[in-house]
Amino acid sequence: MRIVHLVDLFSPSIGGTERVVQDLALAQAFAGETVTVITLTPAGSVEVDLPGVTVLRLELGRLGRLGIADPTRPFHPPFPLWHVTGELRKALAALDADVIIAHSWIVYSYLPLREELGIPVVWYLHDFLLSCPKRTKLYEPGGPCPGASIRRCVSCSTSQYGVVKASVVTVGQRLANSRLLERVDHILANSASVASVGAADLSFTAPLTVVGAPVALSESRIGARKRPEFLPDGDYVLFVGQLSRQKGLYELLEVFSALDGSDVGLVCIGTRQPSTPTQWPPKTTIAEDVSHEDVLAAFEYCRFGVLPSHAEGLGLVALEAAGLGRAMIVSDVGGLTEVVENDVTGIVVPVGETLLLSAAMQRLLDDPELARTMGLAGRQRAGAMADTAVAGRIREVLEGLLRT
Repeated sequence: MRIVHLVDLFSPSIGGTERVVQDLALAQAFAGETVTVITLTPAGSVEVDLPGVTVLRLELGRLGRLGIADPTRPFHPPFPLWHVTGELRKALAALDADVIIAHSWIVYSYLPLREELGIPVVWYLHDFLLSCPKRTKLYEPGGPCPGASIRRCVSCSTSQYGVVKASVVTVGQRLANSRLLERVDHILANSASVASVGAADLSFTAPLTVVGAPVALSESRIGARKRPEFLPDGDYVLFVGQLSRQKGLYELLEVFSALDGSDVGLVCIGTRQPSTPTQWPPKTTIAEDVSHEDVLAAFEYCRFGVLPSHAEGLGLVALEAAGLGRAMIVSDVGGLTEVVENDVTGIVVPVGETLLLSAAMQRLLDDPELARTMGLAGRQRAGAMADTAVAGRIREVLEGLLRT
């Protein structure tokens, strides 16, 4: 089978979607498929060697670059860019692809070609990008989205894009969905939460299947890794994600600074955002631009992980922690509750509840054996999300699509 993945950003860019696409593409190539990744990310100073996977990098074009501050992370809006459509036409004609798996908004530039090229497209949803301009389903004044409308979405996403770009993104997405979404042949989702939100927001004509997200669990990647130099001496609790309010970082810092007499540190690994804190409690280590291998190593050496997000499509970090036998404390949002079973593989607390978050952290700090037991339980259940297992479920969908 000749498979093409369409994704806005790809390695060396860092992010959950990029990691999932890479692991899935590698698993498919290992299974004997012919795999190509088409992305807009420019070739950086570091290129990752992906055995059996070809990476093609397209130019975004002048229109797509307008208003983008970081040229290393191109922004494709949620509607077609005709320059990208033309680039895709040329690239796909040369590849003779059987099927396209799309992961981000670049698919809007392919959908006008669906009837012309005849290549079926499967849209793999990693978050809420199908209906939310910010992809989070979080309303800017605070709390979950009370319901989409053009005025509300523009107002909410202005803090992220600015008012002009927010207006273009919101209106463009509405128009593109109304005219192009019916050309998608099948929709995949990484969690039941993402699937249910998408189905509630939009009327799908395509079938929808929850397949999970792939995590590489081969024994060679679970063995002990060298302790990264950026880690503090002694024990620590680990947070991995955007260093932002959306990820619950402010609640975590408040709780950590008040924990009872603990000599355990806090390590926060992630990327800076507009809402990144400017002050950090003592015994906090901040690490940016950390390789994926060092993130996994940091999990291997931590007491447990914590991710008190306000919104989460799935929570790939929690999956990777489970694969490495580490308990997680998470909030009760989105797919996190599908990854972490309360009091079995970790602890689930209500979003924003600092007292309960504090109690959960203190509980695992006071009882390291409980944290270890929960981590082992998570490791035993992680096999269902192994890269080979998820790739197998996706292959069944693709084979059924190609038979019709």
